[in-house]
Amino acid sequence: MSSITEEELKKLNEILAKKERMLVVIGDLEAQKHQNLHSLAEIETSFNAFTKELSDKYGQVNIDLKSGKIDPRDEEISET
Repeated sequence: MSSITEEELKKLNEILAKKERMLVVIGDLEAQKHQNLHSLAEIETSFNAFTKELSDKYGQVNIDLKSGKIDPRDEEISET
């Protein structure tokens, strides 16, 4: 029975080891992505709750995010 050379076997195993390491890295990144998506959902929930709180207190207004100044919101919304 014939075999591949030692050098070919070494190269094949090196390539497969690199592939396995990369799959582990990708798996770690996917796990981080999953955690970050959950964190983002929590932030969105907090944002929505707080904007409702502000809306209940100040009504429908526009808020300048630099100064905190509030202006009445135009009630007319153009539909396209």
